[in-house]
Amino acid sequence: DLCGHATLASAHVLVRHLGWDRPLVRFASRSGVLGVERESPKDDARLVLDFPARPGTPVTDGAFIDALARALGARPREVLQARDTLAVFE
Repeated sequence: DLCGHATLASAHVLVRHLGWDRPLVRFASRSGVLGVERESPKDDARLVLDFPARPGTPVTDGAFIDALARALGARPREVLQARDTLAVFE
C-alpha cells in the first residue's frame, strides 16, 4: 500500500534534479494522498514524508486476547486492532 523509500526518492528527484520549487509534493497512492514537504531550503533539500495514520481501536474480545496471550507467551496490557493487530506490553 505504501513504499516510503520510493516516495521520498521520487520527491528528491523532483526537488533536487527537476526544479520543483513548491514546498510540498503530493503523490496519489493506494494509501491515499501522501505529502512530502521540503523542511529546509532547496539547496539542502531535506524532505519529510507525512505517513498516513491507522489508529487502532481497543479489542475487547476476551477469547481473542486469551489466544493471543498464549501465542505470544505473555499477556498484553492492551490489544488494538486496525489493519493489523497491535499488542501493547508494559
